[in-house]
Amino acid sequence: GQINWLDPERCPAYWQWIERHFGTTKDTFGMTINERIKDEAKFYEELRPLMVRRTKTEVVKELPEKMYGGEPLDPQDPESPIAVWLPMTPAQERQYKKMETRALLEIANEPDMPVNGILAEMTRLKQIADGRVHLAGNDIVDCTDDSNKLNWIMDFIEERMESGGKVIIASQFTKFIYMISKALAGANIGHYVLTGRQNDAERKAAQEGFQGENGHSIFLLNTKAGGVSLTLDMADDVVVCDSTFNPDDQEQVEDRAHRVSRIHNVTIWNLASRGTIDEYIWNLTAEREAATKGIIDGQRG
Repeated sequence: GQINWLDPERCPAYWQWIERHFGTTKDTFGMTINERIKDEAKFYEELRPLMVRRTKTEVVKELPEKMYGGEPLDPQDPESPIAVWLPMTPAQERQYKKMETRALLEIANEPDMPVNGILAEMTRLKQIADGRVHLAGNDIVDCTDDSNKLNWIMDFIEERMESGGKVIIASQFTKFIYMISKALAGANIGHYVLTGRQNDAERKAAQEGFQGENGHSIFLLNTKAGGVSLTLDMADDVVVCDSTFNPDDQEQVEDRAHRVSRIHNVTIWNLASRGTIDEYIWNLTAEREAATKGIIDGQRG
């Protein structure tokens, strides 16, 4: 939009620009952008004077790339997303399937359901993929400790505490963050919490404590509240409990630890429940990430 305003000839209206470089297909949902660029040379030539990009590894060549723990969802597919793929607990799986069936029936019975209604159904499924919840009607009032991801986290923290490592644990759901905090407190494991409920002074104290030599080694943060303006580069591991649909949100959380301010190895552990909406989100974000980086880095050769 900004480039269109500055130079409408170079960058015309959105759909005209899309038609120029990609082409479109009309379907029942409206216009769909074709996946392949018509002429890559022409496309990147047009982008070259408009885009400037330097990666961290170009600025600080000795900074190691982020590493990702886990395994591919489909070992036969080289493009398959890598995560820690966890089976749900029996009660968690029963609740998830019950909620999934109810959601599909509601959507089928209400073909004109607004987007925010469908999003609400998906959000509930994402929360149960984190762990079994307490429900009041269809509303989630609290998380329980019956969670495949919590079980993995507690084992992982125990292992990391023995080795002296520091860990960031992130979730987009505040209720889940406080459930993890409760489990850590029950195990007498000191930690910091940042969810957006803390004021600036508390936020600063938590950051300084984690970054210091004598502070707690676990930092729990809400993806949105802690995704920017926060340096936690003393951490060598980042555990992401649930992904958003936007890969940029994911990268912002990872980069709390992977920063040019400290040269060290950082491992990202993305937790995902098998057979749930987690699989769909990770496949979708992997495609978006590949498309975005293909465009941004493709014009640089």
